[in-house]
Amino acid sequence: MAYLIALIHSSGRISTSYEIIKMEDWRPVSSETAIMLYALCVAFDVTKKPEYLHKLHLVAEYLLILQHESGAIINCKDDCPEASLQNNTDLCDLVYTQGFALQALVLTFENTSEDKFLDAAYRLGDFLVGIQCSGESELWDGGWRGSYNVVTKEWDGRANQNNAIDEGGMYSIYTGWCCTNITYGLELLEQYRKK
Repeated sequence: MAYLIALIHSSGRISTSYEIIKMEDWRPVSSETAIMLYALCVAFDVTKKPEYLHKLHLVAEYLLILQHESGAIINCKDDCPEASLQNNTDLCDLVYTQGFALQALVLTFENTSEDKFLDAAYRLGDFLVGIQCSGESELWDGGWRGSYNVVTKEWDGRANQNNAIDEGGMYSIYTGWCCTNITYGLELLEQYRKK
């Protein structure tokens, strides 16, 4: 955790793998931010260390900056175009970002009792349910593709930034990995859903 915390900028953004070692070029800033927030939530829940709560809050505020009016967490803002080659500000990653962000926002609410984080989770949850694959194939209806454009409101984007298998963009259907993270986040959120 000490190593990871040192990677958190004063803005709340975390340095990416691409910035540090030129790896995972296709992983957006939002992905590593959401996963860092999730890790901080778990670490604080287990240890109750105040420094984790402070950093958790800082990273959570940055994640809110990345939340689009649609509810999605977009790949990045204009403050960090060099942090990843996946830097289209109209796209949102569904492989890692949305599921971990949803879980982390619910856990952030639980750790801080600040309604804005639960409200952000509601918006993200509604977005995710609204874009599930439907009418495409019985094999993956209910799942999600790898990336979505919040402006055109269509599946869009590739993960071909120095990624020979080009796995993770609009042509990838995730019936497992991202579905489990998103579904778990939706289950966490459901306990707070206003009846």
